[in-house]
Amino acid sequence: MFETKELFGVVPTETHTELVNLITSLEFPWYYLEDTTYERAGKKSRPTPAFAHLLLSNEGHRSPFLDRFTPVYQGIIDQLDIQPRKVFRMRLGMLMNTRYVTPNEPYSFNTPHIDADFPHLTACYHFWHSDGRTTIFNETEETDKFTVHKNFEADINSAVVFDGKRYHASTCPKIHTKRAVLTINFTL
Repeated sequence: MFETKELFGVVPTETHTELVNLITSLEFPWYYLEDTTYERAGKKSRPTPAFAHLLLSNEGHRSPFLDRFTPVYQGIIDQLDIQPRKVFRMRLGMLMNTRYVTPNEPYSFNTPHIDADFPHLTACYHFWHSDGRTTIFNETEETDKFTVHKNFEADINSAVVFDGKRYHASTCPKIHTKRAVLTINFTL
């Protein structure tokens, strides 16, 4: 199993600034999702509204903005010193601090999930510091009780890369207003 790694300074500062300016501009198209992850049928829970932009999908979708984000992918594989076989999905996600009714409500992660049901790696790139964590679990099968492998708080221009067989989940921020992540899935 691929060892989970945290990377810092993924892209040069100038590139990072350009990407942050792009995704926070009025020109960038974000699409509303009623729930950021697919809830398990019959499970009682509160949905997490979010915004997303699919840059690349395994089904052939290619956003006109894709090339602007390829330096992030390149920075990740350069730091890992690996040669992936194929990038099959790149997705931007924006979570807002709307999940918590009161500030003293405890943090709760969104639905644990995997991004594909075949061997792959998952990279989560964080654009800025936010109190919304990325949680990676020990489990590689769906269960009613997940145990935490590692937690990563979103930090500026950082990424966490882990084995895509591991279930993982995002957490909405509570203190900060938003959390933006670029998720990249690729095979070795």
